[in-house]
Parts: sequence; C-alpha cells; structure tokens
Amino acid sequence: MELTSRSCPQLEADEFRRAHFEHAGDYEVLVRKLQAVGPYLAAFTERLKQAMAKGITQPHVAMERVQDEIAANIAKDPAQSPFYAPFKDLPTSRPQNRRSCAAGRRLPSPSW
Repeated sequence: MELTSRSCPQLEADEFRRAHFEHAGDYEVLVRKLQAVGPYLAAFTERLKQAMAKGITQPHVAMERVQDEIAANIAKDPAQSPFYAPFKDLPTSRPQNRRSCAAGRRLPSPSW
C-alpha cells in the first residue's frame, strides 16, 4: 500500500474501467475485489494515521487534486459508480452472468 500520485485508493476505479471481462469467473473475481475495498481502505487509513503521527505527510501540492479524484468515485446510485462500470456490459444470457451482475448491484459503493 503506497501513496503516490499514480498509486492511491482514489484512482483504483480507473483499473475497473479499463479491465476487460470475458468469463463469469472474471466478474466473480471483481466482486471479491469490491468486497475487499472496505478493509483495504481501513488499512490504508490506519497507515496514513501512523505516518501522520510520525510527521510524515504528502506535500500540499500533491494532495490538491485528491478531493476531486475522490468525488469522481462517489455515486448516489451504485449503478452509476465507476466500480460498477464492468457490470454494465455483462451479457446476462447465461445464468452465472446474471448472478454476477446481481451481485455487483448489491455491492456498496466505496465510501471514501
């Protein structure tokens, strides 16, 4: 877990937007990853708190755009979340795909 201008939680949605899913198993892996977002963010937050306690922080200029990056990932409707984007193109003709798509709709939108 590192925090750089190219590696940070608020940019993770970009990975989901670029990902290609061909099989139901790909979506099941995605669902598991999304289910792990909460614990991941909790651990990330703890590491940031530990760093701050030691006086280690990011330069102000590096953090200026973070609020906008976070806001871009928040959606009131989970189906509009960037994390849900891969499920929009999921063919629902096969039963396992319908289950994966339904599971994706039930996932909470990551709360930053």
